[in-house]
Amino acid sequence: MAASGKSLYEGVCGDTQKPTDCLQLLRHDPLITSAKNYFDLSKFILEFGEKKAKEGKKYIWQIAKKHPIPQITLCAKNTYESLPT
Repeated sequence: MAASGKSLYEGVCGDTQKPTDCLQLLRHDPLITSAKNYFDLSKFILEFGEKKAKEGKKYIWQIAKKHPIPQITLCAKNTYESLPT
């Protein structure tokens, strides 16, 4: 990828169905943008995904507590129950 002038993550995003969305999501993480090999890039993207999932879990549970209706609680339980805190 370096020969083309693109970073690894830019090359990977270019191969996705939504390259612009991918680039916008990943370009602000310095670990992802500085990855020098695919192993590290993969690791950093997985860690990034886990971090975002935890943020989503925290957010949906805050909504469920603020608005305790069955649909929101069910969504929170079914979607985020198995994620680590």
